[in-house]
Amino acid sequence: VSSNPGAGAEGAPTVPTIQNSICDTDGEIANGQKNGGDDTIFIGKLYGKGKYTWPDGEVYDGEWLFFMPHGVGKMKEKYGSSYDGEWFAAEPHGTGTLTRLWQLYRYQGGFSYSKKHGKGVEAWFWNFIEFEVEFEDGQLVHRSLRFASLLKLIVRVIILDYLLRHY
Repeated sequence: VSSNPGAGAEGAPTVPTIQNSICDTDGEIANGQKNGGDDTIFIGKLYGKGKYTWPDGEVYDGEWLFFMPHGVGKMKEKYGSSYDGEWFAAEPHGTGTLTRLWQLYRYQGGFSYSKKHGKGVEAWFWNFIEFEVEFEDGQLVHRSLRFASLLKLIVRVIILDYLLRHY
């Protein structure tokens, strides 16, 4: 377990301290302001579903419990990275999808306290190459190329070659 429970997956932001914030069961929170939703407002305890935008542009949209992402939600960083999945005490925990560098890298699988854990799929270069992977406490223990991914790559190269030659 991380010493900072707000530390998310590989550089995700820490959970902000929010005082006297407002949240409703369907609404949005943007720097402490209510933006829509129903009339149920909880002052001082951020829980239920909501959206929060940090001043630097990072956004969390999902379930909250005691000022922390908890349940199911999506954290999107301003430079294109995101985590969409299950959260426990502000950390990716359970199943989810981690995307880096504007879709150049994607991991879909298990997480345990922000670390990749269990079986999953890694995809590189906009899903051109896919691997079946297994992690244990953040460490890669197995990786194998998916045959279907290799076949897709070969077909795409053949099609691209054909298009370049004939058009």
